[in-house]
Amino acid sequence: MVALLVLLPPHSGWSQGQRELTEIGKLLHANKFTAVMKSCRQLEQKFRNKLDEPKFTMFCGLAYLRQYKISSDPTHGTGAVRYLKRSVTTMYSPSVMILLGKASILTATKRATFEQGLYNMWEGVEKLRAKEGFSLTPSATVVVNLVSYVDMIAKAALKYPKQKAYLRVLGVRLQNAWARLEKIDPQKYTNLKMRDTVKAARLYLADGAKAGDFDNGNVLAGIHWLRGRWYQRLYWAKPTEKANLRSARYHLRMALAKTRSPIDTASLHYDLARLESSCESKNKVVVLRCLQQALAHIESARSQKNQPQNRIRKQNKLYNEILSALVFIHQNQKGADDQRAAVNYAEKAYQIKLTGQGQDRLYYAAAFAAEKLGNKKAAIKFANKAYELTFAKYGLNLKKDGVSKSQIAKDAKLLRNLSWLATRFGEYERARFYQRVCVRFKENGCLYKVNPSSR
Repeated sequence: MVALLVLLPPHSGWSQGQRELTEIGKLLHANKFTAVMKSCRQLEQKFRNKLDEPKFTMFCGLAYLRQYKISSDPTHGTGAVRYLKRSVTTMYSPSVMILLGKASILTATKRATFEQGLYNMWEGVEKLRAKEGFSLTPSATVVVNLVSYVDMIAKAALKYPKQKAYLRVLGVRLQNAWARLEKIDPQKYTNLKMRDTVKAARLYLADGAKAGDFDNGNVLAGIHWLRGRWYQRLYWAKPTEKANLRSARYHLRMALAKTRSPIDTASLHYDLARLESSCESKNKVVVLRCLQQALAHIESARSQKNQPQNRIRKQNKLYNEILSALVFIHQNQKGADDQRAAVNYAEKAYQIKLTGQGQDRLYYAAAFAAEKLGNKKAAIKFANKAYELTFAKYGLNLKKDGVSKSQIAKDAKLLRNLSWLATRFGEYERARFYQRVCVRFKENGCLYKVNPSSR
């Protein structure tokens, strides 16, 4: 008997149906969906009323669903629904119920079908949670499908934008979805990848819960805001994916067009300003266009009334960053128009008395842009401001405690250059003052001859 078993080929104990099912699984894993679909059509009757029918129809439904996402062919969509429904009917599975819900929604032409799909997805997620004992560290399947459920709610809202009562129902469902992750602590997961997945899902679902109350219950604007923020995060995670940037712009702008509340209008302008200011390109023209759009949005955000102080502080910080970027980009160019632009953007910051990190460098760059234009008044004004901001951290006694040597060297260099700039315009006493401060730093190159001939 032992000798006979050794001579038998691998898996010889399997039925023909099991071998065929294994082959279908391999094809599905290899993303050969058309090959799977062909096998499904050929073998459909063979697996009917057999023990492996639920798995067979699940594989077929999944292949049809994935092919539908590629082709948008309605026959593939209806095929996915048909096979997945058979799988659930023959042996209930929460995961397959979720797949059936997705397939129903993606192929829906009537609201009732959307509703059934959302119901199926929610039932599947709840059954999975129950199966896991409502764990405080739910599985990746639960977390990912909660995100998919919110995606499908958003899809329903965008498909039926005029049905306000239905939109309110969808808003409640968004809050229910967030409730499932609200008390979940990502730090309790030992797997780092899972921890990041839960963090991202919590951000999305938390936004979803807020979407229903956005702009005094304007669910449609809230859905666009939700989707815009999601694509914004995707773009920040991978700036090379420009499609995410375009999608984020589209949804945030749509939300802005539909919003009336000053507070939420300010919030949308702020989000758009952050998005545009993060736009990356090797093309200077593209970057400048993004920054100019960012500037327009942050100025619009700041113009909205009755905003809390914490929001105003965030807006001012971003405004400072955008103006600084514009000053640096223009000042690094050779043309007179660029230098004038640098001076003008610095003047904006100067007039509204913005505060924040990096402002000393902003005014330093602006001072030299003004110098290139021969504008003494602006050059000296910005130079003084750069000096004040740079040395505010040292105090009157120039205490260097807590300041790195490299930073001290940079600040001493700034002083030397400001001294040169003052000399350039005949401000010799000012130049000597900068030199005296520089000497106290005990850095090389602080002293050089300052007199009228040095011009």
